Amino acid sequence: MADNRRLIFGTHIVAMQGNALEEGPVKWVLDTGVAKSLGSKGFLLVDAGQYDSTGDSGWTSMTHPQETWDTDGDLWGFDTTCWSDYLTIDSSGSVLSARTDALGICYIKNVGSNEAQISLDTGSSYHIKLSAGASIVFRGDGTLLTLEEVKVKSSSGTNIEYIIAKKA
Repeated sequence: MADNRRLIFGTHIVAMQGNALEEGPVKWVLDTGVAKSLGSKGFLLVDAGQYDSTGDSGWTSMTHPQETWDTDGDLWGFDTTCWSDYLTIDSSGSVLSARTDALGICYIKNVGSNEAQISLDTGSSYHIKLSAGASIVFRGDGTLLTLEEVKVKSSSGTNIEYIIAKKA
């Protein structure tokens, strides 16, 4: 079993402006007002025990109903079960992790067709709106924001994929 885990993430933004050419197509060049690309790449060492024996192994939405096939006696090669990799959320909201550990990193993508709202205070206020198809990634400071404080809801219901992890 692996005893180290690392999540790599990045953002790269390039502001472009289009110049119409005489021949018809548009030539895209770096915007002179910004004059550089923005963003960064980083990584976070996360706890190797994200999956544990207490049943709180939901640090990602990408799980399978028979992920413990070896203990169930099933042969994975013969398993034809499909899964969506998504968490369905509704208006009551879903806490992504019940752990009280400090948040290391959280990634949420709205793969549904309705808006999702994100709370960073266990559902007292939902200041972050996530449109259908949009995603967000944020890191915790290691002390103030805990895993259990991240909650997602949708007034009309939607699906999300997520990763939420504590620091190593």
